[in-house]
Amino acid sequence: MDTSDAPVKSQRHCTPLRYCLATTFILLLGAVAFGMVVRPSGPPPAPPPPIVRTNLTTNQTLVFDNVATAPTPAPATQSPTITTTQNPTIYVASCFNGEVDGSESDIDCGGGECAPCPVESACAADADCGRALWCDAYICSAFPETGSPTSAPTPTPAPTPTPVCVGALRISGSAFESTHAMLYVHANKNSWSTSDDRCSSNALVKIRKEVEKPVGEFLLEMEEGNYAIMLVDDKDDDGKLDTNFIGMPTEGCGASNGASGGAFGGPKWKDAKFQVACGEETYVQINLWKA
Repeated sequence: MDTSDAPVKSQRHCTPLRYCLATTFILLLGAVAFGMVVRPSGPPPAPPPPIVRTNLTTNQTLVFDNVATAPTPAPATQSPTITTTQNPTIYVASCFNGEVDGSESDIDCGGGECAPCPVESACAADADCGRALWCDAYICSAFPETGSPTSAPTPTPAPTPTPVCVGALRISGSAFESTHAMLYVHANKNSWSTSDDRCSSNALVKIRKEVEKPVGEFLLEMEEGNYAIMLVDDKDDDGKLDTNFIGMPTEGCGASNGASGGAFGGPKWKDAKFQVACGEETYVQINLWKA
């Protein structure tokens, strides 16, 4: 049978085109669904164990979750402050020899060239002592509890001496029988009246000297003021005026202004006193007498 002209049935493989596209899409959906359903076999992995830390200082135990976290950025560090010392202090070599020399106030300290001195060291000024110390009576001492040093007492200046005005006193004694003269100059009534013969040790001026007889001369410089004089011819050179049993002198004696005593004692102050003037010469003549 000739079948060349018989109609040929169309093949259904990928014909028409829409069937091929539909088949492809269905296959893709199946693959996706299969991937979503399939899971690994077995139980899920256990979480990592926590991290335990013990603070040895406070004996506290701290527990941390072993979970990876984003690292915390370290705080920004500030640039360190650098302090530089300008012009460092340089001490001289003598400040380290264990001796007090140079300008030092104590061993290897003080004086401006060496380090300040510690407490209880010798000092001449506050600058010789270390911090919180001061120079008290030439010793480095701590400040008192009040917080400030006791002020050193201000020295009282010595009073200015009043200029002394003097005058010359020339004394002449006559009728000396020997060369042994004793002169007593009194400056007040109390010293004049301490003995009857007025040859008292309380006299302001006491002079024993050799003179030319019969006239003895004396020249003194005295401050201006009132004075009285007793002059004795110490014939026996025993340093005292000799008298008889009733107290009358047996050696030559005399008082200024010619004052004389009597039965009740020697010459009076008011009769014998005279004045020495400033810058002038005063002349006193004394005539010696005896019983």
